[in-house]
Amino acid sequence: MRTLREVRAETTPSARIATRVRRLGLAPWAAALLEALEPLALVGAQVGYLLEPIFGRESLRDWASVLEDPEQRADLTDRLHLD
Repeated sequence: MRTLREVRAETTPSARIATRVRRLGLAPWAAALLEALEPLALVGAQVGYLLEPIFGRESLRDWASVLEDPEQRADLTDRLHLD
């Protein structure tokens, strides 16, 4: 049986994004892109927040929140490197 901490860890935005990216088979590419564009992460977060009301997609909000938070960016990169 999974612990509550494990369940919470799977419901974070970084976990949801990692799952989607892995399903597409793009995990290594996404990890490399995240690391290469690290200095532009905050700009990407703001673009995501601006586009989210227009497109109404929760995935944009997830990306924006992950790009904005250094801990979540690191968590996403770690999850993507597991593949």
